[in-house]
Amino acid sequence: SVWYRFQKLARRNKVAITTATIVLGVLVIGTVVSGWQAIRAKQAEERAEFSLAAEKQARQEAEANLLKARQVVDQYLTLTSESRLLDVPGLQPLRKELLEAALAYYEDFFKQRPSDPILLADLAAGYLRVAHIYNAINASDKALMALEEGINIVEQLHNEFPDRSDWPLRLAGTYKV
Repeated sequence: SVWYRFQKLARRNKVAITTATIVLGVLVIGTVVSGWQAIRAKQAEERAEFSLAAEKQARQEAEANLLKARQVVDQYLTLTSESRLLDVPGLQPLRKELLEAALAYYEDFFKQRPSDPILLADLAAGYLRVAHIYNAINASDKALMALEEGINIVEQLHNEFPDRSDWPLRLAGTYKV
């Protein structure tokens, strides 16, 4: 019978059959392990892509929220510096405090993003607006220091970002006669 012949062949070629069985076993185990590792790698890749997409979306949302916050502070700073009601002499100290608070915001924020020319222009605008208020309340020394700081930042912007046309627009509204 076929089974008898196979047993006879196996007895004669014991080493070759054992070797073939071991090689076949290793191939089967290798194939199973490779398939399992491929599945794990694919799952890890999918998790990483999902995590990357979630991180990117979170970063975009953070940037959008940051832009909104900066716009609100900029509007607040503009209203505070340009409001006719705050030109009343008794309200100048309040105006000064409000502008100094906005300036502190820009200074703190600038420490986190020192290479942002728009933020740097906003910081310069804040100093220039505060200089006007110090001048209006006869605090000449503080007005001069704020004016010098604002001018230094404008010079830095001019030297570091000469080809950008967006930062001068941030400074255009700071001059007030």
